[in-house]
Amino acid sequence: MRVVRQGLPKAVTGLFLWLLFAGHLGAEAGHKESAVVVEAAPIKGRVLICTQRAEDDEVPARNVTIQVWGQKNRRLLQTTHTGKEGYFSLSKLEVGKYGLRIGRLRLKMEVIPSSDPRVAQLPKVIIVILPRELLR
Repeated sequence: MRVVRQGLPKAVTGLFLWLLFAGHLGAEAGHKESAVVVEAAPIKGRVLICTQRAEDDEVPARNVTIQVWGQKNRRLLQTTHTGKEGYFSLSKLEVGKYGLRIGRLRLKMEVIPSSDPRVAQLPKVIIVILPRELLR
């Protein structure tokens, strides 16, 4: 996988992708705070390490812990780890609010009802590019 950049240092591009990802996720959906917002369905994702040189590809992040926590009761609901290519998957969650932890990054996540029952079973995709410091 190669991220197309036009004159931006890789670290800035990774940060830009993350901000683009995070910004799209809560504010536009009418939420008061930024959160990852997904429709109720299984979640598949990939975690990549942001490299320092623009000519280098992002590196898959191996063995990063992914956790889903109940926001109200703070119970651990799901946990998994990325594989050797940085991929992970989570089971379908009920509609509600959760905490999502990817390595050391903590996010709020809201699962909303599916707008179309025909696509409700299709996995939703989350791709995260993080600096190495946030992986463990």
